Amino acid sequence: MSFEMASVRMMHDLPKMIMTQMTQREIPVRSFEQLQKYFTPMKRSMIHCATSLNNRSKYKHHFILLGHTWVEEDEMCSILHYATTPKVMVAVQPYYRGDFEENIEHGLFIYEDDKYPKNEIEFDKAYDRFESRKGERNFNIATNNCEHLANYIMTGVAISYQVENMNFFQKMSWVFDNGSSGSSSSASRSGSSSSRVGRNMPSNIGRRFSPSSAISSGRSLRYRVPPN
Repeated sequence: MSFEMASVRMMHDLPKMIMTQMTQREIPVRSFEQLQKYFTPMKRSMIHCATSLNNRSKYKHHFILLGHTWVEEDEMCSILHYATTPKVMVAVQPYYRGDFEENIEHGLFIYEDDKYPKNEIEFDKAYDRFESRKGERNFNIATNNCEHLANYIMTGVAISYQVENMNFFQKMSWVFDNGSSGSSSSASRSGSSSSRVGRNMPSNIGRRFSPSSAISSGRSLRYRVPPN
């Protein structure tokens, strides 16, 4: 390989190399009340979450929780992820308190990183990255899984630490255990109460959902705000 080609490849891989060296802070969620502290009715927020699956591979399904979309009356909010319903595709879906509580039983985690969106401009850029892939159906457990998507939305770099930290044989076993077409967590089944989706889904979700629209529609926002 020539020096020029090697330089081009290094520049292409540099964002991923930087991300690989970064340390995400993993915070276990022990209760729904703990999770509620991250809901921000008066300020838009994106929260990187993951839930453990009940299998030997210890695979975690990653998703982005929109903390400002929680509606107390319906006990639901919106999440961005690689969903398995109706097909494996990138989507925004409703997520209910019961889903969260089931995830907490299996293992629910919140991830923090200095590179994650902190203000309105960064939030818009992150949501634009989601919209650029909305409807995508190219899920692959090893090369384009839900963690790749979550990190891409939050940082612009698609990486799965679950994959990067495995050796070849672990990856092969992982692919064999999980298949290549999707996961079966509660998060990937969000909307398991599918008959309620049309009735309870907020008319404005994602970036278009605002506290003022919730208040004007008579919805209650009685939940705790994260400490300063």
